[in-house]
Amino acid sequence: MKARVQCLGYGRETLWRHTVYSPQATGSAGWAQNRIPAPNELSLGAFQHDFCVSYVLSNFVWRAFGAGWLDLAAQGRMGGLALQATTAFSRVTFGRENRLTQIELKGHALHGVCLRAMAGELGKDAVTLAARAPELMASALVLLIHANANTDRVEIVSHLKGLTGLLYLVGPRACQRQPLLSMFEAFRGPVVRLIPLV
Repeated sequence: MKARVQCLGYGRETLWRHTVYSPQATGSAGWAQNRIPAPNELSLGAFQHDFCVSYVLSNFVWRAFGAGWLDLAAQGRMGGLALQATTAFSRVTFGRENRLTQIELKGHALHGVCLRAMAGELGKDAVTLAARAPELMASALVLLIHANANTDRVEIVSHLKGLTGLLYLVGPRACQRQPLLSMFEAFRGPVVRLIPLV
């Protein structure tokens, strides 16, 4: 009893039951308890991307590394390639950490698609690359995080070289505005640490 008010409404547990009348029921009253499957819009598969991305963003290190750009890439606001790279990384991470091999394999397959698309994009002319620099840098940074998580030195070096080339292409003036400023700050640490590999 608090403040002279006694709450009597929460004393019992609420039981939810769904019953359906079935003429073929074996019970004496003709009532049977059946499970009705949830519609596809409410299945866990419909929210798989959200679960995986929220798992990645709940990691303090990745959230801090991707502050200002990783959440934009995960929402698709930095382009389709950045969204694909973030989805691939989040599926691989979520699947590996929760021992869900099917989700992890989907992530690895999508990672391969991203690598091929990234290689095709980096082969284009300088004007096209400069126009799509935020999307390509976000994609390369996510692929760099993925390579670092898998400790693949060859892939790390290739992503660092691609990011360095993109930075030279866009120049220092473009990196003064968001989201390129946040990406440059995120990229600065691995470059200083891993520059002997390049």
